[in-house]
Amino acid sequence: MANIREYNMNGTLILGIDHGYGNIKTAHRVFPTALIKSEKAPTFSKDYLEYDGYFYIIGEGHKSFIAEKQSDDDNYILTLAAIAKELNARNLTSARVHLASGLPLKWVQAQRESFRQYLMQNKIVQFRYKGRQYEVEIAGCTVMPQCYSAVAENLKDFKGMNLLADIGNGTMNIMYLNNGRAMESKSWTEKLGVFQCMQRSWTKREQT
Repeated sequence: MANIREYNMNGTLILGIDHGYGNIKTAHRVFPTALIKSEKAPTFSKDYLEYDGYFYIIGEGHKSFIAEKQSDDDNYILTLAAIAKELNARNLTSARVHLASGLPLKWVQAQRESFRQYLMQNKIVQFRYKGRQYEVEIAGCTVMPQCYSAVAENLKDFKGMNLLADIGNGTMNIMYLNNGRAMESKSWTEKLGVFQCMQRSWTKREQT
C-alpha cells in the first residue's frame, strides 16, 4: 500500500470519509454502505458494531437510495464504523478527530449544515467494534462538495476548459472548470449513478 499522508492539527486527527451511496471510502478502507440492525450479537459476522444497546452488521446487502443522508441513523452508524476502521489501521482505540466529509455537488448548499450537525450529534461517543471498545471525541466536521474536492489541490494544472465528472453508485456530479476555476453555473448533480444504470439495464433485458 502506498504511503498515505496523515493530517493532524494540534493533536486532532483529520479523517476523510466519503459517504457514498454504494460504498464508504476512507484513506485505508472501503466497505459497502449497508447495515443490519439487531438486538442480539450476530452468529456468523465478525464485522459488527455495538452502539446504544444495538448490534449493527456492517457491509452486508445494499442500502436503498435516500437523497438526504441524514434522514435516518444509518450514515451515523456507518461513520462510527469508518472511524473505527481508520483508528484500527493506526492501532488506536481512542482519538480526537475532525471529520472531513462530502455531499453531492449541488446539494451542499442546502444540506451542509444539517449534515454537519448530524455527524456531530455526539461530541463524545463510545462504542464497540469487532469486540474492541472505542472512545472518540468528534471535535469538528467540514462538509465539502464531492467531485470538486478531488481536484481542489491541483486546480492550477487544469488549463483551458475541462469537464470534471464523478460517477458514483447513486449520483453523478458534473462540473466545468475554466482555467482551473470552478463554474458554479455549469455544475450539476444527477440522481443517476451506476446502480440506477444497472437497474435500467436489467429492466430492458427482462422486457426483451
